[in-house]
Amino acid sequence: MPTTLLALLLAPAAHATHPGCDFDIITANDFATAMSSASDDDVLCVLNDVQITQTFDVSADLILRSEGGRFIVTGTSFPMFDVKFDDTLTMENLILDGDRDGNLSADGQLVLLTSGSAVFTDVDLLRGGGVNEGGAVQLVSGSLTLVGGTVEGCRGRNRGGAIHVDAGTLSVTGTTFTNNRTSTDRGGGAIYVEA
Repeated sequence: MPTTLLALLLAPAAHATHPGCDFDIITANDFATAMSSASDDDVLCVLNDVQITQTFDVSADLILRSEGGRFIVTGTSFPMFDVKFDDTLTMENLILDGDRDGNLSADGQLVLLTSGSAVFTDVDLLRGGGVNEGGAVQLVSGSLTLVGGTVEGCRGRNRGGAIHVDAGTLSVTGTTFTNNRTSTDRGGGAIYVEA
């Protein structure tokens, strides 16, 4: 067999085999490959529960969705996603879990919106926190839209146990907030918006 053909057969698939997806994500390595290779408007499909161990800088308009079930993405490095440069991270039908109960050294948001936007539809944001503000999401600048889903068990030390808005736009429709808190009495167990 020619060497080039053999190399192609042994190389990991860069793109998806699942219909409607540009990348299939089954393992942490798949996740890393997809996040580093994806470009604007690519659809990254999570096909299995995955634990990620690094922060992913979002530098393109990406769609991340659970396909064939409702899968959990658990993080051990925070924030799990940092959206910058006016890019948009769209998530659909996923569970992001900071595993704050089992990962007491965790210190960071699930999602940091430095200057980008996020649209989460039917996404559960669980057990993020330990940071000064915004255990699930800190919106520094940009916009955050939540439609459905649950934000549960997140904490911030000072303000915004679940969500802290420094500047930008927040829209919440039909999202349930449960058991989010701050460690101090500075306010916003669920949401804190700077004046």
